[in-house]
Amino acid sequence: MHLFPFLLLIALSITVQAQTDIQAPGDTIQIVPDTRHSFYIFDPIQRVKSITYKQSGKQVLFKEIDDGKTVLLFGYEKQQRILVDIVRKDGTTETIEKSPCDIYEDVSL
Repeated sequence: MHLFPFLLLIALSITVQAQTDIQAPGDTIQIVPDTRHSFYIFDPIQRVKSITYKQSGKQVLFKEIDDGKTVLLFGYEKQQRILVDIVRKDGTTETIEKSPCDIYEDVSL
């Protein structure tokens, strides 16, 4: 019974140490998107030119799937509308808007 508080104290001190580690100035930080979302385009397209957040204009990392209808988003900020610049099969370009309701979190990571 007296061992439990001791083990709890050790576990808490390890957790606090892990949370207080910081990087030295000049270290490079690589941001790896840890979430993956997807959306669908109902008519097959030739390619996606770019994807940006509607409000901020910030670029979104994406990858097209070979089916010509599915697009994966990496590091998507939830509850944000996106603008998708696409090239249709006939070569015409178009910007479509996707609401957060059209964007699904991919659970197959």
